[in-house]
Amino acid sequence: MAGSIAVSKTTFHSRSSSFPSKSHPLTTSVEDQLSRLRASAAASTSASAACTNLDSLQDLHHRVNEMIHLPSFQRAFCQKRSALDEILEGSLRLLDFCSIAKEALLSTKESIQVLQSSLRRKNRETGLAQEVMSYMASRKNINKSVSKSIKSLINFEKNISLPLLNEDSDLVAIVNMVRELQVVSFSVLKSVLSRVSKTKAVTKQSGWSLVSKFMQPKKETEGHEVEKIDEILNALATQKSCKDINAVQNVLKQLQTLECSIQELEEGLEPIFKCLLNTRVSLLNVLNH
Repeated sequence: MAGSIAVSKTTFHSRSSSFPSKSHPLTTSVEDQLSRLRASAAASTSASAACTNLDSLQDLHHRVNEMIHLPSFQRAFCQKRSALDEILEGSLRLLDFCSIAKEALLSTKESIQVLQSSLRRKNRETGLAQEVMSYMASRKNINKSVSKSIKSLINFEKNISLPLLNEDSDLVAIVNMVRELQVVSFSVLKSVLSRVSKTKAVTKQSGWSLVSKFMQPKKETEGHEVEKIDEILNALATQKSCKDINAVQNVLKQLQTLECSIQELEEGLEPIFKCLLNTRVSLLNVLNH
């Protein structure tokens, strides 16, 4: 996954009897899932893979939320309030980041629907420059919002990676596990945002040559759906008229496919947001215990 937050591998040291051992089913399951999801998030290049990762992340948060309710977890954090404060800060940032992702997906879907409507009713004797400009302006605003949010995470992500020194092994194990879950969560959410937040400069190729390039029957290569549509739209925008019905229908078809992908991502994000909210509530309960 392009631009993924780097996730360092964490070695979970042996625990005392107060915390589930390495062989404990819940602990083993969480660590195994973290490892698989980390690898998948780093390699994901498609919307379908991003949806699969969201499903895995949801299950992972459910399992970690179970661990948060363990008495051993709460006892460990009583020893180190600053560690709990850091994790609470991370949970808040995750909620904010997830909200931004939801808003970005919704805004992109709405701009696609407006463009689809314009293309369907457009007078074929005139061009599509105005419609394409409006769509690109909307996408530019989305990109700015996403970019600002991601930049704000950089310093926080660095702090997450800082190790705990001279602390109880149980506390270190617990904190490291929750920290890694947060980092992997950021990575998965970034992969979702990457489906709608990339832009491409207006192509200098003119005429229907570029449109034809995308209409030729050939094996589709892995790429960025939004960028592909941008290129086609840029080609359409250079035309003084829009009489090629097949070209317009091709654009509408690809916009519909993109809209469906975004819808799937939205449906995957909603339960993630609820999981993040539940986890934060559980952590706050530990704080007030």
